[in-house]
Amino acid sequence: MTKANRTYIFTYLTEFSLLIAGLLVYRFAYNSFNEIDSAAYSIIRRYLSFFVPLLFLGLAVGIPRFVSFNLDNKTQNGNYFIAGALILLCSVIIFSIAIFIFKVQLAELIFDNKKLSYLILPLQVLIIGIAIHSLAYSYLRGSMKMHLANTLQFLNLCVGNLLGFALSDKLSQVIYYTGFYWIITATLFLLYILWNINFEWKHIRKTAKELFMYSIFRVPGDIALAALFTMPSLFIAHYYGIIPSGYVAVSITLLNMAGAAFSPISLLLLPKISKLAADKNYDTIFSNSKKIIAITLLLSVSAVLIFEFFATPIMHIYLKTAPPHLVNTARIIALGIPGYTLYIVLRSVLDALHYRAVNTRNLLISFIFYCVGIVMLFLFNIHSETLIGLNIWIFSVSLSILGILTYFDYRKSRNSFLKK
Repeated sequence: MTKANRTYIFTYLTEFSLLIAGLLVYRFAYNSFNEIDSAAYSIIRRYLSFFVPLLFLGLAVGIPRFVSFNLDNKTQNGNYFIAGALILLCSVIIFSIAIFIFKVQLAELIFDNKKLSYLILPLQVLIIGIAIHSLAYSYLRGSMKMHLANTLQFLNLCVGNLLGFALSDKLSQVIYYTGFYWIITATLFLLYILWNINFEWKHIRKTAKELFMYSIFRVPGDIALAALFTMPSLFIAHYYGIIPSGYVAVSITLLNMAGAAFSPISLLLLPKISKLAADKNYDTIFSNSKKIIAITLLLSVSAVLIFEFFATPIMHIYLKTAPPHLVNTARIIALGIPGYTLYIVLRSVLDALHYRAVNTRNLLISFIFYCVGIVMLFLFNIHSETLIGLNIWIFSVSLSILGILTYFDYRKSRNSFLKK
């Protein structure tokens, strides 16, 4: 077996373990907590995905891209890591201060309940933990040390997520244990990276500016995607309560997990295509990506059809007891899976090929479509229960639009680069 094949297999096994862990934590939450706490846990995990792009400033794309571009220059490679770490440190400090000062207001925004403000500090620990994790993972991914990167993923996002439930059955303690475990484990990997890299302080400022300017233009797109995945549950929490909002949050998380099944492709594509693009090997890039598109559509459409027919038994197996409203919500949201998975596998191709933020434009268009749809529902004064259903229908259509726009940009890029 070749080294490349071993890397693919190890990455798929790791991401599959994360998928299983992601399913289990929600089952544990629904079995361990009361209905309000389980809904709060779902919402916290949903908002964690929203805050990370704000905190990380596009570095999750920028660091792997520039590190892989400079694999043959060890010092420059290290400069990008140090520059990214300094940018992230500033971001974490500012973000943490803001969360601490406005924790009551944030609780009211997230949960529509000031009494749950005691959950904001545990959420802050989670945010810091995932930031350190993402920094280490981004560098290891960019330097194509995928065995170490996958080990970090498994230890934190599989073992770490489950460990909290093994240690406690109280919501705040579960979140604390998870966050502190992430921080400790990721810090050990950071120390390993620092021990093995070379860098020059005199070039850090210039490197940081280059990295920041590339990454920051990805932030609006990252925020738009995070907001698109967060707004449906936020909207329902404020108008119809935390329990139906929790149903939406769980269903969107299932959609995220479907995307995670294809994320190994995206994870490996960005550094590899960046290296191929640096060598101007465009034929290889587009011949391989054509096969990936076909496989992605075949698998994602098949998965949606299976879920639509067997949603009730699947959700009951997953959560033991799944209310009909939760099953119906999951069915509608699942229709967005093909568009979302197509975006997942092609976004790395576009980020590697283009300095400009092509994906950002598509994400903003999809998010604006969702927002316009919600505004239209209010203008037409739709009945409350119908409003909930139409809200998640618009969300699914937005994801389909995202997939279509991403594919069109891929086709346009292919024609342009092959002509060169």
